Amino acid sequence: REFLDQLCCPWLAVPGNHDMPLFNLVSRFITPFRGYRKYIHAKLNMSWFGRDTAVYGFNTAGRMNWNIGRIKTKDIHSALEFFDSVPNSMHKVLVMHHPVDHSTVPFEMLEVDLVLCGHLHLSSARISKVHGRTRDMIVVAAGTAVSARERGEPNSFNEIILKESYLCLRVHSSIGNGFSAGEWVEYLYHPKAHSTGEVTSVGPSSETGPLSI
Repeated sequence: REFLDQLCCPWLAVPGNHDMPLFNLVSRFITPFRGYRKYIHAKLNMSWFGRDTAVYGFNTAGRMNWNIGRIKTKDIHSALEFFDSVPNSMHKVLVMHHPVDHSTVPFEMLEVDLVLCGHLHLSSARISKVHGRTRDMIVVAAGTAVSARERGEPNSFNEIILKESYLCLRVHSSIGNGFSAGEWVEYLYHPKAHSTGEVTSVGPSSETGPLSI
């Protein structure tokens, strides 16, 4: 909470599996997000409108499926209502802790451009074809920023800039007592007719980007 209060920009948070008790079963089933609601935010699903971007955050952590994640049907309907109110000219971004796949989330109905997730402690980016979409969706996974549970890579966080036909991504990796920024890489939103379905990067971007967003 103290860290979030120091941020000088808008922020959006979603719960993860470590935001509920694991071994205290009574608390996990009766008041699973009591600490999260007290210190982070009263809402488990959050939304945010920017100048040209709309973001919706899902809670994927459940009492029974805390480690694999799932999204409730009512939450999908709430996201549909939110994105239906968003002009087509805006980027649509979906945020969730677990990397939930196409079989549980109707991405073709939500028509999101970017999915942000984490949970696996590994950073990655890929272009994903979604049936019924006019262009591809980009899925970006964040590594772990402040954890000793490293999975073969240092702590890191992602910086992303959205453009009309592509996004710029660079990973800030932990080195010593700080973070070092990697090169910018562009990921194209391929039109459906030209999509390869493969992870595609076109080299370092000329985009310098703001220091903070």
